[in-house]
Amino acid sequence: MRQFFVKTLVSVLTVGTLLAPATALAATGTGAASLHFSPPSGSYTIGSTITLTITENSSVPVAAVEADLTYPANLLQCNGPASLGSFGTSYQNTCAGGALTLAVGVQGTTVSGPQTVGTVSFTVLAAGNAALKVTGTSEIDDATTANVCDATCAAGATVANYTLSAPVVTQPNPGSGNSGSGSTNTGPTSSNTSSTGSTKPASSSTSNTSSTPATPQTTSDATIKGDSTTKPAVVAKQDATIRTSHAGVVTSSISALLVVLGVAYWIFIRQRPEVAPVKAYKLNTGKKTAAKAKTVAKKA
Repeated sequence: MRQFFVKTLVSVLTVGTLLAPATALAATGTGAASLHFSPPSGSYTIGSTITLTITENSSVPVAAVEADLTYPANLLQCNGPASLGSFGTSYQNTCAGGALTLAVGVQGTTVSGPQTVGTVSFTVLAAGNAALKVTGTSEIDDATTANVCDATCAAGATVANYTLSAPVVTQPNPGSGNSGSGSTNTGPTSSNTSSTGSTKPASSSTSNTSSTPATPQTTSDATIKGDSTTKPAVVAKQDATIRTSHAGVVTSSISALLVVLGVAYWIFIRQRPEVAPVKAYKLNTGKKTAAKAKTVAKKA
């Protein structure tokens, strides 16, 4: 009796062990086809676009495919619906709110081998780790509508994982191109060149770039700063002399113009209107003198 019980127990355990893989396989399909997602990983910055291509590969004729995914909606924005690939008929094509569903098929025929199911793009919204996972409704159906997908259609399987980060902003370096206070130590044999052009030996044997902010320069007699460039004092003085000379020429020209206008005013405006009255006065005086002479002659 004891031996019979032991044999029976061993037989049950053996049958269970043999059936376990088949049962697990039946939950996802016969394993003759698989889903693939590209790219499966990568690093992207905020504002960039991730283009996800969904394909299936089968060793048996396939009539329909359904790919159901979840994605973090706080990190990615789906720019759906997806673009179709080898399967011309779309049964469902939605992508929003953290869920993507793409169900496609062919009418009256089947396909086999690597086939493109569809393509969809995502826009990166924030930094983080974005994992795309398959839901339990994903499947690949053969001509008899039997699910032939392997473990790639199993619920919860991560099919893509992306690292998302903020873009790196490079700040322009003011000055002559050296960072920090304008000096760079490159080793015992290198020199330390400051922003004023002087050279002194480096004080450290390790390559070091100072992060101390540059000290503002004060305008001196030797250097005069213009709007965007720095001019030597001699050039600045020459410019001042030229400007003074130009001002003198302009002043002289204006004075000469005023003199000419004054003379013209005196000749053409002051003098001419008085010519006629003077002539009339002289004429009247002459006439009066002649009349008076006649009168005196008559009396005589």
